[in-house]
Amino acid sequence: MKTVLCALAIVMLLAPVSLYAGACEAIYWMSDIKGISLSSTKDTNTTCERIFMITGDVDEVFDCVRKGLTKNGWKISEGADMAVAGIQAKALEATKGDMEIEVATQQDASGMTKLAVELTGYTASEKPCKPKPAEKPKPKPAPKPKPAPQKMKPKEVKPETMASLAKKLPVPKGATLISETKDEEDYVLNYSYTGDMKKAIAWVKDALKKQGWKVDEATGETAYAIGSTVEAEMDKYELDVSFSQATGSGTITYTLSE
Repeated sequence: MKTVLCALAIVMLLAPVSLYAGACEAIYWMSDIKGISLSSTKDTNTTCERIFMITGDVDEVFDCVRKGLTKNGWKISEGADMAVAGIQAKALEATKGDMEIEVATQQDASGMTKLAVELTGYTASEKPCKPKPAEKPKPKPAPKPKPAPQKMKPKEVKPETMASLAKKLPVPKGATLISETKDEEDYVLNYSYTGDMKKAIAWVKDALKKQGWKVDEATGETAYAIGSTVEAEMDKYELDVSFSQATGSGTITYTLSE
């Protein structure tokens, strides 16, 4: 029979109870014990009082209260049966953390037995501290796009003309310009030269190659006394360099044509 009376109360005890979710929730389960009914309540910030009318067996109801407190983590520090004005009464005290509870049975003038419960030691308005929500990391600003590197404009290369190309022609050291003539087809430069003509021929051929001229290797091999000619070409231009040797002096003639 006791098991039946306490069954509902014990099920309720197994659920987590928060003192701060509402007034006197630490003892709300007592209302579900079979054989009692809530008669009156009185709540303050630090005290919660309940009066229940016992309609069932007093011993069984009180035993359910004792078991319920134990299962809910209360430590029963004192309990006793006593006689008050010749009427049997029961009482117990229990603690849990900073809370204290006193439970006692008493009989009123009409002969009804009451179960008085007083819970002290907590503030109903107090609420547990809630941790501050973690701050969401601020998104890093997107990196600014780097400006595209400016492309260097290629230097404008002016096309060579016969006049500009003629001024770049390699001339042996010691040669002296005698004449310069030009027309629509040819550009002719005459130099007098008193140095070693054989060395001059070899030097001019090598210098023309370095400038990008394609030199005909078969030219420039005739006898120096008679005269030699070096032939070369580059792009659309053709060049003839004539070497003539006389006693004591010589002549080098550059003929540039398209």
